[in-house]
Amino acid sequence: MGAQVCLGAKNQGLVAYAKHFVANETESLREGLYTFMTEQTLRELYLKPFEKAVKEGGVNGLMTSMNRLGACWVGASYALCTEILRDEWGFRGNLVTDWVDVGSSYMPFYKGLWAGNDRWLNNADANKMFEDGEYAEDPIFVTLAQKSAKNTCYSLVEAEKARSAYDPSKEVSDMTSGGFHYDYSWVWYVVAIDAVLFLVFAFLLYILIRNLIYASQKKIEKQP
Repeated sequence: MGAQVCLGAKNQGLVAYAKHFVANETESLREGLYTFMTEQTLRELYLKPFEKAVKEGGVNGLMTSMNRLGACWVGASYALCTEILRDEWGFRGNLVTDWVDVGSSYMPFYKGLWAGNDRWLNNADANKMFEDGEYAEDPIFVTLAQKSAKNTCYSLVEAEKARSAYDPSKEVSDMTSGGFHYDYSWVWYVVAIDAVLFLVFAFLLYILIRNLIYASQKKIEKQP
């Protein structure tokens, strides 16, 4: 359901921010909450809705959560925000944090930016994070900031592209996450290959059974 909501929002030119990524299961005392689980549990239960939102709904915005996964703030996890979300699932949008207090000790913006967060949910005081100039001349920080700006702009442009391409008169099954028609003709090539392989296997199985029967008959005939 969440994937379809995100798809519908994008087809109207909106950037839908699915939240909270990830394992945010409580609203009380969630700031910096330590959460522990196995990777299998994480992938099969907590990541699965977001994976569907990305792959099926084409979601172009996500909000990272306040809690930690293990000892690491989720928004500072390169494994979650980049390796799984972008590299593995193919997410091409922007990430925004949940509310961040200026000077937060466990949600520092430079760690979030390095991990893959693009925007910070805060008021105008957030500018104080940049006023001291500590990172203004840092080439790594500048590169990450440029990448963040690109991801944010991409989300807006991609949502507008989906809105422009969306045709409400078409069936939903004819639309991809980006609002374009999908060509499934390649499926028939796969079916044809499977059919040929099945026939070859059946023929070889027939030859094998026939040879076994023939050898058995010969063995019986040789007996006195």
